[in-house]
Amino acid sequence: MKSTQFFCCLVLALLFSSCVDEIKLNLSKEVSPVLVVDAWIGPKEGQSYVQVFTSGAYVSGSADIGTVSVELVDVFLEREDGKKIPFKRQWDDKYYPQEEINPEEGESFRLIFQTIEGENFESSWEKFPPSVQVEDMEVNAIERLVLIPSQAGNLLQTRTFAEVNVEISDPGKGNLGYLSTSKGISELFTKSNFDNCLCTCYRNEPNLFKGMNFQLNENFEGRSYQKKIGEIPLSSFGRFYVETTLRVLNVFGSEYFEQVSIQQRNTGSIFDPAPFRIKGNIRKSNGGNEVVLGGLFLFQETRYTKMFSRSEIRRQSLSLNHYLEPLVSVAFSCDEYFTDASPFKPSPFLP
Repeated sequence: MKSTQFFCCLVLALLFSSCVDEIKLNLSKEVSPVLVVDAWIGPKEGQSYVQVFTSGAYVSGSADIGTVSVELVDVFLEREDGKKIPFKRQWDDKYYPQEEINPEEGESFRLIFQTIEGENFESSWEKFPPSVQVEDMEVNAIERLVLIPSQAGNLLQTRTFAEVNVEISDPGKGNLGYLSTSKGISELFTKSNFDNCLCTCYRNEPNLFKGMNFQLNENFEGRSYQKKIGEIPLSSFGRFYVETTLRVLNVFGSEYFEQVSIQQRNTGSIFDPAPFRIKGNIRKSNGGNEVVLGGLFLFQETRYTKMFSRSEIRRQSLSLNHYLEPLVSVAFSCDEYFTDASPFKPSPFLP
């Protein structure tokens, strides 16, 4: 009996030890840097720029990854009719157009630049995408378990949120990608025994959607679609102002950011694909095989804003298990407690 137990333990030990592979990563900073191009061309003034720098070795937890700006002696955007729009370097090491571009849907452009070392690079020809408007912004109240810190440790409790969605109508003109960013301003209440208390604060919420928010149109081409842009906590009665910016990318930009999105969704599982290099659209003008990261991205952009009443959202979803945070007492001003907020009304909350 003892020999049988010993044999079973030995087999289990061998199985567990055989599942562990030691991987030695070379984290040396001797990795050869490559050229990185971050070029965006939009329809409005101030949206277009070109930035070129070298890559650096990334180590988790390090703020300095060693990127170096690359000086260019010649930068211009060429339109399909041969017109060349020059770019000039500014204080932030980015290059901006020296005249209006005024791109139109379907027009083709390419980026051409020369480094101070005399190396010439160019992008592939890229078509300017169609514009898409946001039709409306709506909310949907939901319940979710969240970790709440307490003296006994973190506890799972039910909290309610409002999912914020924008409705867009895809033009049905081929492969497009939708890249959105969302931010907001939260109205926060306190209480006081002081008659002239500034008891209402306003806090900026810089990112309502955690992570990159990108969506291909492959499942809704030519149709209306509701895209989630963030969530609003419903644990208070204050109003919430939401602002979203939606960028429509052409075929190259869509394919590029879909690959970025795949890598960002990786959780470290053994079933996740290994990190991979994403092919850009920049190459040496003489046809060399030098690796260049990033690319030239053409986009249309639209902005949409809306004010929501959290008390109204709660009223319309009484079947949910809503929680209300108690009002905090302050002496004279709400920013005594909400130190990252301001008691002065921002413009969206003015009459």
